[in-house]
Amino acid sequence: MKSRIGLFAMCGFGALLPLAAQADDLLHPYIGISYVYAKAQDLKIGGRDIALPDEVSQFNDNVTTGKGYVGLDITRWLGLEAQYIYLGETEDHGFKVKGDAYTAAAVLSLPLADDFVSLFVKGGLVWWDVKLNGPDPLDFKKDGDKPFYGAGIKVKILPHLFVRAEYERVPVDKDNFKVNFDLASAGLQFTF
Repeated sequence: MKSRIGLFAMCGFGALLPLAAQADDLLHPYIGISYVYAKAQDLKIGGRDIALPDEVSQFNDNVTTGKGYVGLDITRWLGLEAQYIYLGETEDHGFKVKGDAYTAAAVLSLPLADDFVSLFVKGGLVWWDVKLNGPDPLDFKKDGDKPFYGAGIKVKILPHLFVRAEYERVPVDKDNFKVNFDLASAGLQFTF
């Protein structure tokens, strides 16, 4: 089923490429890096809610991470993006949580003020890997994939350089283990 959805998405985006190729100012690739504040919340193991320490359940300077991304603006309103997110590592009260993720997403943008400011939303698939070390029954490593979403704003500061701020939610859910990672990030995006 997942491969059919991916194939359908690639065909849909591929059908738009001839339209984009007709205009000289379209098909803008970009790269970027961001500083990320992460928090984990809603941890459930075996259907039981588990209270997380404040250090990992709130946006906190002690749980800062980073991400890098590449993308392609197909039109002013539609793009594709892939990113690597380091979900961070923290230790408190006998718990140690760390992880990372890869994403692939479609990005819908709303350019404002002659492309000086753009609002955007994105959604796609995240492939994650999370390791939890805790008291004996809470010591394991999980990986999987799940839909994710995000929203943000980017502001042009130079002809090809943008400041970008966004929020993303990365849900992790596998084998009676559930946790949501909320990511608030700020960084730079360079458009070619």
